[in-house]
Amino acid sequence: MFAAAGIFALFLFICLACATLSFVIVFRKDVEAVIAAMRSERGYASAEEDTDSTPGMAGLSFIEPGMLSKEIFDRTVAALALVALLPLFALVAAGIKVTSPGPLLAGQRRLGLNGKVFTLYRFRTMHVARDSTAAGVFAQAKAHDSRITRIGALLKRTSLDTLPEFFNVLTGDMSIVGPRPETLAASEQFKEYIEGYRLRYRVKPGMTGWAQVSGINGAPETHEELQRQASLDLFYIQHHNLWLDLRIVSLALAQWAMPSRT
Repeated sequence: MFAAAGIFALFLFICLACATLSFVIVFRKDVEAVIAAMRSERGYASAEEDTDSTPGMAGLSFIEPGMLSKEIFDRTVAALALVALLPLFALVAAGIKVTSPGPLLAGQRRLGLNGKVFTLYRFRTMHVARDSTAAGVFAQAKAHDSRITRIGALLKRTSLDTLPEFFNVLTGDMSIVGPRPETLAASEQFKEYIEGYRLRYRVKPGMTGWAQVSGINGAPETHEELQRQASLDLFYIQHHNLWLDLRIVSLALAQWAMPSRT
C-alpha cells in the first residue's frame, strides 16, 4: 500500500512538473511580461498622499502582531496553489488565447500596504481594443459590461479570473485574506467621506475578506453598502489573526463551491 502511494505521489509530481514546463513554454511571453512588470513594481513610489495626509501615519510602516505567521501562511498557500492549479491555469490560458487576441493577463493599479501602489493581476476577461489604455493598464469591468468576452463572462461568474492574484500574494503585494484592494480613483474618493477608510492600509489587501464572506461581492452600489463594507473591513483589521483567516478561507471556499446556498 505504501509503495502504491509512493508511486502515485511520484506520478502526481511528474504530472505537475510537466504541466509547469508546458505552461511556461506555451505562454512564455506572457510569463516573462508578468515577471518584468513585477520587478519594475519594486521601483514604484508609495501613494504618499494616502498616508502622509492622515494624522499619525506620515512616513510610518505598520507592523501588526502576528504578521510573521500571516506571511508564512500567505506565501505557503500561494506557492502550493500555483503548483496545484497549473493544469487549470493552462486550460484557462488556452481558452483565452483561442477565443480572443491579446495578452493572457490584465493588470490594474491598486493601493496596498502603507498606501503602496501595485499592479493587481487577473486573467483577461475583456477585448483588448476596448479594455486597454495607452499605458497598457486595463479598465475595471462592471456588471453586464459589453466589453467582456464569452469566456471572460464564465471566468468572472466562477471567480477563476482572480487566480493570478496568487502571484501578487507570492510577491508580497497581497495577502490571502484582507480588505479587497480598491482602484486608485475609488480610494481617493472613499477616503474623503468613509470613516476609518485609511485604516485599510494597515494590512495588505486580500484575495478575499471578511466583507466578502459576509455577503458583499463586487463594488458596492450605494453609500450604505460602502459603509457596511468599510465597517466589516475595519473589524477584520482590528481583530485579524491566523484563525480568523482560516475561518474566512473556509467560508470563501464553501461559498464558491455552493453559491446557491450562500
